[in-house]
Amino acid sequence: MFPKQKDVEVPLLEVLVELGGQGKTKEIYPLVTKKFPKIRDEDLTEVLPSGANKWTNRIQWVRQRLIDKGEVDSPSRGIWAITDKGRKRVETKEHTETPVNFIELYDEYETAFRSQLLDKLHELTPRQFEIFARKLLQAYGFVQVNVTNLSSDGGIDGYGKLRLGLATMNVAFQCK
Repeated sequence: MFPKQKDVEVPLLEVLVELGGQGKTKEIYPLVTKKFPKIRDEDLTEVLPSGANKWTNRIQWVRQRLIDKGEVDSPSRGIWAITDKGRKRVETKEHTETPVNFIELYDEYETAFRSQLLDKLHELTPRQFEIFARKLLQAYGFVQVNVTNLSSDGGIDGYGKLRLGLATMNVAFQCK
């Protein structure tokens, strides 16, 4: 899991100091990443629905926040530079509290929700899971969804119909 944006601010400023006050993004990203040894390789390859790298995107949002605070500047395209205000923050190691970031809040909520949902699904008996699957399919527009009896169902756990415009298609489902 990625560090919160506010926790990346000072390390990003420190990297800019280490680079002599400014640097290119290609130099900055790996150095910021090294400041967070708990980030796994799998995390670094995670992408957003847009196709952008999630970690790089987070660093870019931190940079924007620091620009808004007057601690970072962009003197030319692809160059990030620390300001005097940013240097003072590094010297004092000040981790200022910032307002709630809804992107981070959503990420935390989604991670917790997925974990809790998965735990609850693992607690279900096979029959309860089949009933859950029936309700899920109904929520997605399937009609006349029936779960078969446990014995002699031939591996098919249920049947239903899926409406596709004016047509209706017979479907069978199997829960694993």
